[in-house]
Amino acid sequence: MSLPQEDVAFVDEYAAETGAGSRSAALHAAIELLRASRHLALRPRRTTSSDTRRHPAGPRGTVDA
Repeated sequence: MSLPQEDVAFVDEYAAETGAGSRSAALHAAIELLRASRHLALRPRRTTSSDTRRHPAGPRGTVDA
């Protein structure tokens, strides 16, 4: 894998700031965050009563009965 120098510098800074210990550890942490965000994005969103009060219209402007 190749990365632009500015990305490598960012990974090095992140590793130093967070105590990750190495570029590899910082990249492993980033991959875990990407996996977690993908799972969150794919998970169905639960609607709460406060969501309904703020956004009463359903899909395409219809009102849910």
